[in-house]
Amino acid sequence: MANKKKIEEMQAKAKIRLTKRLVGMGTKFRKDITVPVYGGVEVTIRPLSGGELDTISERTGYTIDEITGGGLDLDKLTEDEIQEIKDSGDIPPALLKKMDLKDISVTPKMTRFLGELCKFGIAPKTDEEDVREMVDDIIGFGKMMIGIEIMSLLDVKYQELEDFFALQKDSSSESSTLQDTVSPTELMS
Repeated sequence: MANKKKIEEMQAKAKIRLTKRLVGMGTKFRKDITVPVYGGVEVTIRPLSGGELDTISERTGYTIDEITGGGLDLDKLTEDEIQEIKDSGDIPPALLKKMDLKDISVTPKMTRFLGELCKFGIAPKTDEEDVREMVDDIIGFGKMMIGIEIMSLLDVKYQELEDFFALQKDSSSESSTLQDTVSPTELMS
């Protein structure tokens, strides 16, 4: 009986179709993370759209394949393969989540990439929290840590979206954030 229920749940999940509502939910998803270099303060981040990734790719020189992992099975890389990539000095952004920050040789190209992620992916709740134009001034590994967290949202799951919006509906505070009203492209121009 339990197996039948699991099969029905899997079938229900398989029937989810891409809709305008679901696409719209993607970039409206928010997640609060802590920034240890500032004593554990929080910053709100959001996933990026495909168009935003294209813009970042153009600005930084990373291809979309390098950003997303481009066919690499990241879970199957051996320690030696990861070390070889580290030693090369040009780590594809998709691999950053798999690596310990203290072991990474940071290149200007990578720092620029992570800064661009922050400019697009930080979702300020107030004008005072809008640090997107100041990401290059963030101390220590703060920018890298925030950028890596934003990158981890590139594969946010459907259920996480549903849970997030169910909580939003429950709190019934449908307030718009600055990020919802000002596009990053407008901000950066």
